[in-house]
Amino acid sequence: MSPFAILSRKIFRPLVALMLCAITVLPSMAEGSMRHGVMPPSFTLKTNVAAWALAVTNIQLEYQWHPRWSACLPISYSAWNYGSSHTKFRTASFMPEIRHWINLSDSDTYFWWYVGAHMGIKWYNVALGKSHDRYQDHDGKCPALGGGLDMGFRMPMRKGSPWGIEVGIGAGIYHTYSDIWHNGGCGELLRTEKKWRFGLDFVGVSVTYSFKTGRRGK
Repeated sequence: MSPFAILSRKIFRPLVALMLCAITVLPSMAEGSMRHGVMPPSFTLKTNVAAWALAVTNIQLEYQWHPRWSACLPISYSAWNYGSSHTKFRTASFMPEIRHWINLSDSDTYFWWYVGAHMGIKWYNVALGKSHDRYQDHDGKCPALGGGLDMGFRMPMRKGSPWGIEVGIGAGIYHTYSDIWHNGGCGELLRTEKKWRFGLDFVGVSVTYSFKTGRRGK
């Protein structure tokens, strides 16, 4: 079984269940914290704690130009092994995204929900131990290209605070051109394949910090 299939099987279903639970339960805990018409254009800096747990460095910058629209650019990078040359999740990725905020202008909610569409460019070198093959983008020069949809919510750490927590999940379809290597011994090349892959492409539990620009919205 490929690393892509293993990762999707082990984390996709539980995370979908968690998001569905959040959608059902969290809005009932709402409290007011923002009013329509006074939110100025703003920037938000974010880092994904879930990615850091896998030693994937990352940062995101989001620009909010309207109470219901924002653009986000997440960048991530990892170039090391997990204790062994046979276990690694090396990656570099860019995922520009447009978000539509469903209730950011609603003064009666504490959780701000969004849906988004993103593009993805991902270089990868993935190995999950000697018993699995190693997958790498062809010659290290053919990143996975694609995109997908995502959803999530943001909440302040406390009312009025610029610090917040954001939780999101996304799935997409990507065209991959992969070299597949034996993950042990001399590590010989087994085959090269081109394939469309669909599955989870983003999991986020992020710490955020928002700050306003000088111009106020009307």
